[in-house]
Amino acid sequence: MRKIRCNFLFIIGLMLTIGMTSAFGFVDDKDKRPKNTGILTVKTAPVAYPTKVDGTYVGMNGTGSGTEFYLAPGVHNVLEGDLITFAAFNNVTGSMTPLNYRWTVTPDAVRVTSGLGTSAITVDTTGMGGQRITAELDVTDDVYGKTCFQRNSVPTEIKAKQKIEAFRCDEFESRAFDDDKARFDNCVLQLQSNPDAQLYLIIYQGTDKISMTRNTFDKLSKRTLDYLVKTRGVDPRRIQIVKGPSNRLKSTYEIWFVPPGASLPVPQ
Repeated sequence: MRKIRCNFLFIIGLMLTIGMTSAFGFVDDKDKRPKNTGILTVKTAPVAYPTKVDGTYVGMNGTGSGTEFYLAPGVHNVLEGDLITFAAFNNVTGSMTPLNYRWTVTPDAVRVTSGLGTSAITVDTTGMGGQRITAELDVTDDVYGKTCFQRNSVPTEIKAKQKIEAFRCDEFESRAFDDDKARFDNCVLQLQSNPDAQLYLIIYQGTDKISMTRNTFDKLSKRTLDYLVKTRGVDPRRIQIVKGPSNRLKSTYEIWFVPPGASLPVPQ
């Protein structure tokens, strides 16, 4: 009886892509890695960035060559919105018979962005937060049939993104402007700790006599902007002042920090 030798072996792996980041996760180089672990190799260009695995900082990634991190077997988290590439690696060389790669990705809502019919596919995890994506691969050379047929699958948990929201720094009635400035200063100090945030001020013009004469919206907004920009040195592109409804007795400030991607506060 003639022995049939299958012309391929493969290891199913995962590549995570975030911007210019490439991270390959696979089991390889058994002499180097600790027992019962896999290797995650992370490389970015042109500079290194902190690397987190399952939300925990594990070190800086490599640039010219990847930095290797050893992971225990099991399911690891990927953040919603990341692109994931599942790849099969052929361990047999020299064969002239092509392999056929048949991928199945669940759930059906997952969008495969590229690679169907090849050894690696990339999927988009947008909208999949809190769910599990499973990529299953059937591989055969369609020559030796069932003898050389192989199947493997990789489940990947998709961690939901935290909702980005604006947060309030202060709310106070306008009194003497020196008192107002002290409240502004406190928010400016906090703004320096949030360099990507915008300063969003809502001014509610009051209905009492002082609010209708000395503390009108136009007067408060002008002197507030002048103080923040000329005295405190805040970039005017980071400041937005809007008029709220006149439903307060005294003119009132509401000061918010708005991180990138957060919705603007609604005047009440």
